[in-house]
Amino acid sequence: MIYREASKELFIHRSTLEYRIERVEEILNVDLNHAYMRFELMMAYKLYNLFDFDRSELAKR
Repeated sequence: MIYREASKELFIHRSTLEYRIERVEEILNVDLNHAYMRFELMMAYKLYNLFDFDRSELAKR
């Protein structure tokens, strides 16, 4: 990943971006260096928004 350009676009420090990406990888137990994993996460996010899941229902599981 090109952290320098992305951090400039997000108006945050490069190390902050690196830390946040590492935290996401750690929490989700994924490697965002793999394109297929980024695609799967993007699709999951889009499906979540498309079907407008009730968060209270998800919390019960």
